[in-house]
Amino acid sequence: MTDITSSPQTTTPWQGGFSGPPDPPAPPNLVVGTIVVVQAASPEGTGVQITYMDGAFYKSFWTVGSSAVPTLIEMLTPATVKQIRTQLADQLASSATGLDDVPLKAFVEAAHQYLQSRSSERFSNAVFGTITEQTTPSLFLDGAISFPNGVVGTIQYTAGRIVAETHLSVLAAAQPSPPEPLRVADLRSLAQALRLALSDQPGIDPAWQQVLTLTQNELQ
Repeated sequence: MTDITSSPQTTTPWQGGFSGPPDPPAPPNLVVGTIVVVQAASPEGTGVQITYMDGAFYKSFWTVGSSAVPTLIEMLTPATVKQIRTQLADQLASSATGLDDVPLKAFVEAAHQYLQSRSSERFSNAVFGTITEQTTPSLFLDGAISFPNGVVGTIQYTAGRIVAETHLSVLAAAQPSPPEPLRVADLRSLAQALRLALSDQPGIDPAWQQVLTLTQNELQ
């Protein structure tokens, strides 16, 4: 039987799907908007699940029977994301499994974008607002951001990392996603936007200079 506590092996095909918001007219809950791929690891009905959600990839395990599986949810490293992307790309290129390949292609593209190292455009139009220093052990800095197109959010420095969350302002009453670590391309975009804002944005809170320094440190 495949050891499902190790990295996924291509012993059976990957199957993909989407998890979406509730049906209208309830406001969309984009926290649960995900791309998921799963792979069976044993005839007993256990397997691996890889989920892309809120800018990161997670590994967990599942069972349809009585087999014991780990309950730990692990955030994947870029190296592991690259490995799984290669497995999916090989499957899409070489085999006709009879499974819907649209979510698999979406997952491969999400992984491709996640692994990009050049700067994205995510924070190019950001306006940096009030930033506050926090006294809680897990949260050090918390800054508000907004965009001209009705998007708002927050950038935080917590647990030694820069994290961020952005959402449509009209969905403020709904449940926004919690701040998540930024991929390298978005970190580069944030650093570029902060450098420009600190030199050109009138009245910008000088504490954003500290966020820029922390962002640059994370990129090293």
